[in-house]
Amino acid sequence: SDGLRCLACWLVVAMVATLTSSTPHGVLSLRRPYVRRCLVWLVFLHLLYRYYRYKRCSFPLRLRCERQPMLAFSGSGWLFAYYHGIAMYFRDNFVLDGLRLSAISGGCSTILALGLGLDLHQILLLGLHFKQRMVKEGVYLNSFGRYVKILSSMMKTAGLTNMDLQILSSQRRCFMGVTQCFPFRHRCISIPPTVEELASLWLCSCCVPPFFSTLGTFQERHYVDGCFSAVWSIPAEQDWSDVISVTSVPLPSMMAADLQPSKLSMGLMLYPYPWAQQRVMIKQGYQDAQRRHSHLVSRGMRPLPHGPLMCWSEWEAI
Repeated sequence: SDGLRCLACWLVVAMVATLTSSTPHGVLSLRRPYVRRCLVWLVFLHLLYRYYRYKRCSFPLRLRCERQPMLAFSGSGWLFAYYHGIAMYFRDNFVLDGLRLSAISGGCSTILALGLGLDLHQILLLGLHFKQRMVKEGVYLNSFGRYVKILSSMMKTAGLTNMDLQILSSQRRCFMGVTQCFPFRHRCISIPPTVEELASLWLCSCCVPPFFSTLGTFQERHYVDGCFSAVWSIPAEQDWSDVISVTSVPLPSMMAADLQPSKLSMGLMLYPYPWAQQRVMIKQGYQDAQRRHSHLVSRGMRPLPHGPLMCWSEWEAI
């Protein structure tokens, strides 16, 4: 590239020197035919050089400044199975390297699965088992500290390690939204580097009194559910025009999003239905994302060159 650029510069200098030396008083005139011919050759050389650069690039020049989309999930109540259907479609059809992720409350398990490459069904079952345990042992006035230990143990059983979280934390592309109590404000916090801290942050994002007997605690500050202060949790440096918003609240609603169900029973948000109903929600999330494929591409998502990795029929067979 440098050699070609140097050669082009010498050709330009040689042409200009030849032209000026062959004209009276060294003045160029476009009326002379050989001057026009030389200018045409200069334009041709410039276009040839641009084509050479285009072929040398791994991506076209127009894609050099790529958009950096962020996939943002709102709170979901018990509808996080719908989010996992969306995540399945994204994993099968789009390039996820470098994709920024954020979530509040019920969406947190989904971004962990996408950000860490965890098995989506395993992380979904982890969330369902955790909430089933809360329902069985008593829904109200639970100990926040006790459930942090339970969630930490479950995540370690699922194969999550501090090393995984240290890598994800250093990339600063995965965030959870919480509501800070004193002073009251919304905070979008990057994933911490340890399993125990992650369990605290995750439960803070889901902490709704009186389900817990105390406020959530993360790094010596008190927090409650992020939905009390924001619909989507977006870091300050993120361009809102590149945010792909996802919600489990159906249309029509005040929360118009890039991905949301056309209709969904609001009762599903408030009660943990059995696995058969969870499968229906997963399928609905997958199909809603599939219908919006072209829109997602227009918002900056890059399709897999040889996608999809799996079709819904294959997932359903599993």
